[in-house]
Amino acid sequence: MKRSILMMGLTALIFSSTSAFAAGKTVLVKNLAYESPLTIALRQAQQNRHADAFPVLLQYARYGEKVAQNIVGSYYLAGAGTEPDMVQGLVWMAVSLEQREPTWQKNYDGLTAKLTAEQREQLQKIIDQHIAKYGVKAQLMSCNREAKQIGSNQKAEFCKKVRDRDRDVQVVVYEEDAPIPGAEKYRF
Repeated sequence: MKRSILMMGLTALIFSSTSAFAAGKTVLVKNLAYESPLTIALRQAQQNRHADAFPVLLQYARYGEKVAQNIVGSYYLAGAGTEPDMVQGLVWMAVSLEQREPTWQKNYDGLTAKLTAEQREQLQKIIDQHIAKYGVKAQLMSCNREAKQIGSNQKAEFCKKVRDRDRDVQVVVYEEDAPIPGAEKYRF
């Protein structure tokens, strides 16, 4: 039963998302204006205020922020702050894996282990479309191995927006992704 529901969801999402991609518009955003809403949304997520955090995290997931993408994926899977959507949850989690985080990879692998080859193929098509719009290259990001904590020898990969000399960031925005009232109900 779950497999047939997933298959129908994948098929519907492929057909709805294969319409021609509108060209993205690159927008320069001041560092503080970019960082503040994300910081607040991450704090709301920690406080289990999922309905407040979800629309902002979804917007930042579209800006390429890997932590936001992973959280949005988990929110879709759990129905936290939004309607449950297994396909969107898996897609966003997969896009976040551009930042090589072993825990995220393990979670994703566990969730997709029982998918059929056909389901995996259909899911990969949607993932590829999302990466083309919201991935590291598309959203002008850079991934580097850095110390997990100051003074630590342990390294982890972090993906961050490339900043100009004034520390401002560029985001690529698509018309269909513009924030809308009731964004927590927005469906792809």
